[in-house]
Amino acid sequence: MDCPCCGQPYPADSGDLVFLDEYRVVGKGSETVRLTTTQYKIISAVRRRTLSLEEIINTVYGDRPDGGPLSARNTISVHMVRLNERLAPLGISVRAVRLGGWSPPYKIENVAR
Repeated sequence: MDCPCCGQPYPADSGDLVFLDEYRVVGKGSETVRLTTTQYKIISAVRRRTLSLEEIINTVYGDRPDGGPLSARNTISVHMVRLNERLAPLGISVRAVRLGGWSPPYKIENVAR
């Protein structure tokens, strides 16, 4: 993976996910993907731990005085679909894991290509 700023090879090319916060770039191996601000907020939150949909909504809209749109659940669902389309070249996705609760937790999973 090359640095988006200087073009030099990034030292961590071990196949693990690499996050370049200042550029909103996620990389794995030689592939990189630039994300929107909202998409990057979502994947940055779930890279640290598994989150429920409500926790993701709070991560994305928690700093807004109005708390986000009334249809925040639907809006986040659309962002998730688009995020997973962008992450497909890396062989990963952010998916819900059904554990029996009302709001399933989301986490990063490897996807077979």
